[in-house]
Amino acid sequence: MTVGVSLTGGQGVVCALAILAEDYFAVERLFRHPMGSAAAVEEQRVDASRVTLCKGGWWTSTVVDHYFPVLNMKLLTGKCIHDPAELWVPVVEKACAKLHGNYTNLAETDALRALQELTGYPTCRWDAMLRDASSHEELFDRLCRFCELGFIVVLDRPNLTSGKSSFQRLGLQEGNACVVLSMKMFQPLPSNGGSGEHQQQGIHRLVRVRNPFGSARDWVGDWNLWDPAWQANPVIAAQCGHDKESAEDGSFWMEWRDVVCCFNGCGACFTHNLFYEYRVAGLCGKGGIPGCVIKLEVSRRMYILGMLQQEVRGVEGMLQPILLQLSRRYVPEAAQMPSSADALHNEANAKSQTLLKRADARKQEVVLNSTADCDCPSPDLLTFRASSQVSFICELLPEYSPYYLIPRTTSDEMAYVLALFTSVPCGRGSVGDGAPATRSASVSSTPLPTAAGPFAQAKFMRLSSKTKVFSDSLRFEVKLETPVKCRYQVTSPTDSPLTFPSMFTDNCIR
Repeated sequence: MTVGVSLTGGQGVVCALAILAEDYFAVERLFRHPMGSAAAVEEQRVDASRVTLCKGGWWTSTVVDHYFPVLNMKLLTGKCIHDPAELWVPVVEKACAKLHGNYTNLAETDALRALQELTGYPTCRWDAMLRDASSHEELFDRLCRFCELGFIVVLDRPNLTSGKSSFQRLGLQEGNACVVLSMKMFQPLPSNGGSGEHQQQGIHRLVRVRNPFGSARDWVGDWNLWDPAWQANPVIAAQCGHDKESAEDGSFWMEWRDVVCCFNGCGACFTHNLFYEYRVAGLCGKGGIPGCVIKLEVSRRMYILGMLQQEVRGVEGMLQPILLQLSRRYVPEAAQMPSSADALHNEANAKSQTLLKRADARKQEVVLNSTADCDCPSPDLLTFRASSQVSFICELLPEYSPYYLIPRTTSDEMAYVLALFTSVPCGRGSVGDGAPATRSASVSSTPLPTAAGPFAQAKFMRLSSKTKVFSDSLRFEVKLETPVKCRYQVTSPTDSPLTFPSMFTDNCIR
């Protein structure tokens, strides 16, 4: 999808829309209507469109008209280049501007933050690693893994002061962003006589990038469409699918060393399209005590993505320091499960099973704390960050159930949304019909469950303010917990892309 540059300040939103257009269903999800498709058609007859955005962690439907800013009879917002009559880009940009107060306020929204609002999934940046030469190989490996998992990897903050003439030809401007489609590393075959330095010089780290505001022919650096290196390396050309005659999608290959010189920012949006999605609204009271934590009782191995979000109120709204913690049933080291598969039926395993059953579920230990890097949560370091969201991905095992997902803040009062994405459904009954989803591919290899019934119970609890976890203790006892009723939204991967999230009020997910 080729989009035009926005001159209203919403260039970050337009970049995010161009990136999101890689997936048709992701764009379709933006136009979910709380009253159904028929109501959406009726509103469109009077030139009104409804856009669903994740505002402060909560799916919110916003209606906008079809009047857009123009200058000299030219549209100032983003647009579809090949079909100016296609209005979905300016409609979504206007909806984002409405949520932020006006178009001018969109100038502070970069592509990754916009992706968070458009998709509801967490995002994370690694700008510091991109600037640190000693971290370049580690960062490449990490981003390569994210591409393989299906996450959205973004390069932004173009280095406009770069002296590379090849980069200048791309025409990237401040606020622009490119999506990474794939990453590959090629190593030379080991030779007995070759030195380590020589072998290192033969390594090629290639990145396939799409520039939504240009053409593949704009890149004239290493590994451009006409670079003789493709003919000199037929194996690389074959694995990269190089074909200069069919490069009309705007994508091109770059050497990783050129990427780190041409961009000052990078990050990822952790999409989990085949996970079940639950969003619980809560409020922190005096002393930052959360009004709701999620108690998870797990009956089988599962994966979760936990996310704590807060809403910025007002143009100059301040973000409160927040932290997301995960605790599990405390089990003494003697009761830890054996790591060797050969020990599954020996005496030590039987003893461990006995100790696990005797472990008191009220005694908990914090095992994960959110950090600036949602891919690397800390087991023991508590970091409160003034951020719109914090998150982590982890695995839950039934032998350590129950788990508690605990939102924290240093503020006396804060409204928050605790989002939970799970590989299996929660509640007393399956969410959806359990049939495999037909939408875009999941980032997880975990298949959707086909058996009826839930694999996890998610209960909404209020812990006593005297619970030691609120005094930053990593081990605590749940002496008093009270069920609380909360509003929550549910989205199933088996739903149609146009199905608006279901909304309930209860003391657990049903």
